[in-house]
Amino acid sequence: DAGRLQEEYRRLVEGLQQAGQIDAQVAERLQSPVLPDDLVNEVIPGNIRRAEHFIALLKRVVTFLKRYLLVDKAQCEGPLSIVHKLEEDAGVDGKSLKF
Repeated sequence: DAGRLQEEYRRLVEGLQQAGQIDAQVAERLQSPVLPDDLVNEVIPGNIRRAEHFIALLKRVVTFLKRYLLVDKAQCEGPLSIVHKLEEDAGVDGKSLKF
């Protein structure tokens, strides 16, 4: 599985480079992505393991952000308060946002 995933990732990066979306320097950095060990060893939550569940989560997040940005006046909020509102309004688990 790991080898197949690495090969798919390599093809994705090459495709982006051939399409002119990224240059050679960025492609070289992307060839060996580095993730923190704690994130690699942590289990992905069950509610986003399947692709359709993950897409549904992303749609809820995007819908929340669209509504959040439709305001009459600017607000100053920290990231934790936005995550709290996201959890309450969109029903998104904060742990799922790490992935």
